[in-house]
Amino acid sequence: MGSSSACILTADVVSNVVLCREHFRLTLRVPGFPEARPGQFVHLCPAERETGEYGVWDLQEDEVAWRGRTEAWRERLGEPMLRRAFSIAGLRRAERRSPQIEEEPGSLRRGDRLGNPIPGTRSPEPDARILNPEPSCELDVIYRVVGAGTRWMSTLTAGDRVSVLGPLGNAFPIRTDKRHAWMIAGGVGLPPMLWLAEALQRAERSAVAFCGARSADLLALTFTSRAVAREGGEERPHRSATGTASGIVPSSDARTATLCTTEFNALNTPVVIATDDGSLGFHGHIGAAMAAYHDANPVSPEDLVIYTCGPEMMMRFVAEFALARGIECLVCMERSMACGMGTCQSCVLPVAEPSDAAGWRYSLCCTEGPVYEASQLLWVTPDRGCRV
Repeated sequence: MGSSSACILTADVVSNVVLCREHFRLTLRVPGFPEARPGQFVHLCPAERETGEYGVWDLQEDEVAWRGRTEAWRERLGEPMLRRAFSIAGLRRAERRSPQIEEEPGSLRRGDRLGNPIPGTRSPEPDARILNPEPSCELDVIYRVVGAGTRWMSTLTAGDRVSVLGPLGNAFPIRTDKRHAWMIAGGVGLPPMLWLAEALQRAERSAVAFCGARSADLLALTFTSRAVAREGGEERPHRSATGTASGIVPSSDARTATLCTTEFNALNTPVVIATDDGSLGFHGHIGAAMAAYHDANPVSPEDLVIYTCGPEMMMRFVAEFALARGIECLVCMERSMACGMGTCQSCVLPVAEPSDAAGWRYSLCCTEGPVYEASQLLWVTPDRGCRV
């Protein structure tokens, strides 16, 4: 089931960085965000700019300040928008800070949420809120501009405010009884894998990431200046067919994972890159690259877990590949989620249900998911014969 600790918070935009064509990384600072784990998501919408309190921004107010960046969005929608769901790509918690003590004995400044002193304000006695300030968190969301909501997000700059509802949904389990973990990400299925890679490193799992996109300019990753190939447990500089160092170019041979991206290198996680058009890495979809890697680097099914997120056809390929070989596979599904809490029921998908007379039922992706065991998923709705 979904998280019972979800709450609504107003977040400040720290940065909104272009990663590649149409893709951005939005970093938000939120006070006291609840405990969360990779695979969970947040719901975002505009927040009330002036007060900082939760609320949907009135598009008719503050028009002068906002007209330049939101005119197209306002003209298209003409009203506040529904929240958009995004996987959490990273979460960093600040340490609690000690209160600032003035030189004058017995005098203590009141602090802000991080315990920083606010000039001109004093309190004669220590305040519990100062001695134990609520730590702030920085939360990363990676998104692709595809419609009105994400176009609005692409206009955000440092200091703007966003309403955050979360954390929502369930999370990827970390299998401590399995030494190997493979993460297969297609397109905007990448964000939860970045955070998952951190969790796998802390659990001391041997992880490999498989990242695919239609073309190189749609890969939301930073490539290093020197690719390193990992083969047979040893690392060596990867070299092209001509014998020259490959530089930032990942191996086109899917049988070899390389330490070629800044994001995964920091976690000592090698990566297989694939593009549909062959512009970078393996020429083909990322599922085919994973299959080629598996053939060349077999791992016992009992010692391997596969995590996947991305386009549904790709995830179905990965799920069926894993099930056919007895490999555990966890799938992070995507649906349009108007509420994120199971109320609107717009995010249903069919899952196997042995206790039901029909053998299946609809599941709410926002509360029972988004992470499912591959064996649960029915990729075709039984009563209609149509693809999910």
